[in-house]
Amino acid sequence: MERENENLKREIESQKKKRTVVRQLTTKLLSKIETNLSADVADGEKKEILEDLKVQLEFKMSELRSLDEKIENHVPESEFENEITSSQEYQEKIVTVQGKIQRLLNRKLNSERRSEADNNEIKETVIAKSSENRTMNFPRLQIENSMHRSTDCKSKSNCVKCRGKHHESICFQRDLNSGKREEKEQNETISVSQNNSSRNESSVILQTVNALAIGREKKCFVKCLLDAGSQISAIREDLSRSLNLQVKGERELNIYTFGEKNCKRNKCKIVEVTLRNINNPEKKITLELMEVPIITTAEIRVPEEKIKQQLRRQGICLIEPSVEKCEPEIGILIGADVLWSITSSEIKRINKSCVAIETAFGWCLSGTFRNEERLTCGFMNVTSQLTVDLDKSVKSFWELESIGMNETNDLSSESEKALQIFESSIILKEKRYEISLSWKEENIKLKENFYVDDYICSVDSDDEARQVYHEKRN
Repeated sequence: MERENENLKREIESQKKKRTVVRQLTTKLLSKIETNLSADVADGEKKEILEDLKVQLEFKMSELRSLDEKIENHVPESEFENEITSSQEYQEKIVTVQGKIQRLLNRKLNSERRSEADNNEIKETVIAKSSENRTMNFPRLQIENSMHRSTDCKSKSNCVKCRGKHHESICFQRDLNSGKREEKEQNETISVSQNNSSRNESSVILQTVNALAIGREKKCFVKCLLDAGSQISAIREDLSRSLNLQVKGERELNIYTFGEKNCKRNKCKIVEVTLRNINNPEKKITLELMEVPIITTAEIRVPEEKIKQQLRRQGICLIEPSVEKCEPEIGILIGADVLWSITSSEIKRINKSCVAIETAFGWCLSGTFRNEERLTCGFMNVTSQLTVDLDKSVKSFWELESIGMNETNDLSSESEKALQIFESSIILKEKRYEISLSWKEENIKLKENFYVDDYICSVDSDDEARQVYHEKRN
């Protein structure tokens, strides 16, 4: 019996050591996730990184849960409460970070869906493109093995255009039988038309109100979600701790996720908070709410300015604090246990699919708004015309290919003079060519002064030589 107890203790200690290591790695992963959430990175790259980190975090959480279950099954009763508290607190940290990741991913997904919907609703512009296609057929040129200049060519075939000793494909002279050669142009015209499209946009608005949450040491503006499908009312855990709310007890909470049969059980604290109307201090109510890490990760849409103007015309004014004072996320969930105690019997129909309900904290909307907007897309009609002289392009191409083959007569005067001197000085002598060097004829005769030279050679230093030179020169 004692051996079994010792083995059990050893097993519990080994499981605890393993859990400690896993918790350390999980803490490093949580800090890495927080760094990536606040990092300034491109949206696509940031999304991929967070998705990978989310998968790693889920794996760590499942591993910790299995270790906690093994330890809880064998832990003594005296340590059971502390063990449950520590495991739940660590799981709450993980769930909080998971909620932050999910909210960020949902925002990016919603923005991508909106941009894709807007792009699909706008019709494509019609681009008419007309161009004149030209096909050039180059002659097939056969080159013999023997390489030689055109002046030494023994072939009797001449160019049909200029009668020169070259192929007609590399002739740039005008045709003998025709006058001016017409320059053909290649025109390309691009026209862009104007197009109009209409967009029908529907906005689903959930029941939300803004109130002033009052705690023991602090108060702040908070956004509340009214949900008749929830049996309990809840408050976000970080908001409860920032307000330092009074704890009234604990309760086991069963969470049923949409589309799942099984529920998740968590022990949650019950706290007391006072909610007050922002404009009317007399309208307030004290509620007992359950602390939860996350209420919702979905992005709750706020009524647009056009909807607010339509409500003002019907005498309905929504109570909204400034953006700096109120958090964009849902802080409190008001369920069916409290919902009908804060609502009145006054309900106004805005349209066929939307109503306004008066509550203790002001009016709230519920339903769908449909707005039809006429989007006009203006385009500038641009005509681009490109003129290409194909003959000049082909001519410049063949000029490069025919370097050293064509006979050039446009020589400069200096080149002609040098060529004449060369031809006059070359002599064929005993089957060999002799040519004189090309000296310039203007030979300048330098002056001689042997007398000064003798004096300079007789001195010992450079200074004395300069002095003798200047004296004799003068």
